Amino acid sequence: MDFAYVGMEGPRLAKAFVQAPTEAREAILTLGLPHLDPCFLGWGLVGGALAGLNYQLLRAAPGPAAFAGLGILGGVLLACATVGALARRPRLIDSTAGLGGFLVGPAWAIWAGLVLRAAF
Repeated sequence: MDFAYVGMEGPRLAKAFVQAPTEAREAILTLGLPHLDPCFLGWGLVGGALAGLNYQLLRAAPGPAAFAGLGILGGVLLACATVGALARRPRLIDSTAGLGGFLVGPAWAIWAGLVLRAAF
């Protein structure tokens, strides 16, 4: 929903930007594109849930500690991406979301699938 909303509001905001006085342009550049969710629901809650779940796995010790550690790392990376979004730090968002979304997250999910497949 958020991407659709940004896609609809972006062109409207671009038109307004071209016709706006300098002060309004600076405000538009400072505020950026409007979002329905500042990444808290998409990254923050998922990161917290992932970290919490894997912390419980680590405490209960039903599986490898490295698996739970990888899940905690993924949760922390998603939480850092949320912090970067709220602080408007694109490099923090890109590095943490990229590392978590393209490396840690898939590695954890594949490992979880292998563990579940072996268990059933």
